[in-house]
Amino acid sequence: RMLPPLSGNQSSGSTSAQRPVRLGLEMETFEKKPIQTYMTSHGTVADRAALLHDGFWALGQGRMSKAIVRLIESVRKLREQGRDVDVFTTVTDYPGDAAIKQAGGDDAYRSTAMAQIIHGEVQQGAADQLVIAFMGNAHSAFTGPARGKDATVTERLLADAPYLVNLDLHGGSAWNCQSDGCGPHELAEKAMPVEGTSLLRKAQ
Repeated sequence: RMLPPLSGNQSSGSTSAQRPVRLGLEMETFEKKPIQTYMTSHGTVADRAALLHDGFWALGQGRMSKAIVRLIESVRKLREQGRDVDVFTTVTDYPGDAAIKQAGGDDAYRSTAMAQIIHGEVQQGAADQLVIAFMGNAHSAFTGPARGKDATVTERLLADAPYLVNLDLHGGSAWNCQSDGCGPHELAEKAMPVEGTSLLRKAQ
């Protein structure tokens, strides 16, 4: 599983019942319209079928998991109840080889674009708005500031004072990209991360 229970709690907690919440998902721009349409629907079987309209949701990646679908549904229900919540996507359309090369490579371009989208949500929202962005560990990692083209999404958002929440993982499997390529990989039995960084902490 990924983080939906955590986000659901943050989105619906009684201490911030009136606080606007924007939830960012690591998905391409072409999924934005189906998600927003679903957010304004009644969540019927037909509505969910329209949401899961193409092969994007059949790729088997964690960002297209059943848990993410349940997360979107939980946010839809909150919105139906009158809460000021919405979902946005953080992956831009493919810009072309020239733009990627100019940015310093695919990772640098993707991190820059994701950070710009998230920063935009922070800046255009109300002062008390909470922006929660889901992304893979490679994007959320924090080593330190001023790393140039190698900076992660988190490191590009330091001016927005982001907080990180990582998972402690005790075995099992996950869809991720490693040295042998992208796909399902078995996880080590020891907890990850090993230094207690699973707690909420400020990147600074």
